[in-house]
Amino acid sequence: MRLTVHIDGASRGNPGPSACAVVFLDEKGNLREIHAKLLGTATNNVAEWEALAWALELALASYPQEELELDIRSDSLLVVRQFNGEYRIRSAELRTLAARVQALLKGNPNLKLSLRHVPREENFLADKVANQALELGRR
Repeated sequence: MRLTVHIDGASRGNPGPSACAVVFLDEKGNLREIHAKLLGTATNNVAEWEALAWALELALASYPQEELELDIRSDSLLVVRQFNGEYRIRSAELRTLAARVQALLKGNPNLKLSLRHVPREENFLADKVANQALELGRR
């Protein structure tokens, strides 16, 4: 199964209240699932990495017996470049999240993914959902 996955993290204050969102689309671009969760106090980069890790966990839980190809799209250039090995990960917290992602990939050989950067306008739904979760969490 091939899915397009849009991810986003949001933080107010950096660090501050944060949330992340994951949006799954099928091969035809039809919406399959939308997920959002509050993360507590974190930086924006932590929220972005958390979105990536959570996207993998959600995909594996929703499609446990499937051969999965995930085309993951993020508006975080930092996370994309760190994941793809173009930038070093200096933060211990981000290294922990990156290790979680790598463990999920190594432990699930039926899961293949590509992670690429897209402009915020192309990631609007994930951005909107992450920010809505933050707003609802403040009430």
